Amino acid sequence: MRPLLAAAVLAGCTQGLANSPKPDAATRAGELTATFGVPGEAMEYQVALRGVTVGRVQVAVGQPGWVTGHRAIIVRSRGTSAGFLSLVSNLRWELTTTLDLATGMPLHEIEESWLQAAGEPEHDRTDHDWGDSRYNLHAAAGALRAWHSLPGARTSFEVQIDQADIDVEMWDAAREYVPSAHQPAVRYDGIAREKYHFSVWISDDAARVPLLLRTDTKWGAVAVELVDYDPPPASP
Repeated sequence: MRPLLAAAVLAGCTQGLANSPKPDAATRAGELTATFGVPGEAMEYQVALRGVTVGRVQVAVGQPGWVTGHRAIIVRSRGTSAGFLSLVSNLRWELTTTLDLATGMPLHEIEESWLQAAGEPEHDRTDHDWGDSRYNLHAAAGALRAWHSLPGARTSFEVQIDQADIDVEMWDAAREYVPSAHQPAVRYDGIAREKYHFSVWISDDAARVPLLLRTDTKWGAVAVELVDYDPPPASP
């Protein structure tokens, strides 16, 4: 589950998904310098492999506060096995990130995974201060949501997934309607490690909600699709 979720989010293990041509160097580039999230919002995604549901991911955004002198926000994700995969194993993955609201970079990250299958249960945990110029999964998603791009604009960044550093380039590819979400979206096409392609759809409105990700992996086609979005409670 953990490698599959990571591959689904930023195509770390993809083998090539047909998408729009990569813009040439003359296309105006943009730099990701901020982060975006709606305090109190919650999202749930379904992860499908070759059209079969294999997992669920819940994402929650906390309230802004101060952490070691930085204006910050906490984002939490939890992934669990589902469908036929849950019949043979019990998998769970959690990622908690403290994001600097001024820079969009991670300040601290806690990642845990649990596996219960045949044999003894396994549990892994990493807990560390970030302190460098690379994104993690939450920071990359927040930066993309904050990027109000024009058609054809491109950007690049480096993301760390499971101790692997991955160079990613993305560009504003199209404006499309996403039927499953019943709303228009901006489609971003991307390439990781200069050869692995993927596409992400972000709602074309003020909320900038990630709606859908599609890519091909060594296991087959993967789709991560929004199935529920809870905006923050209205103020009394």
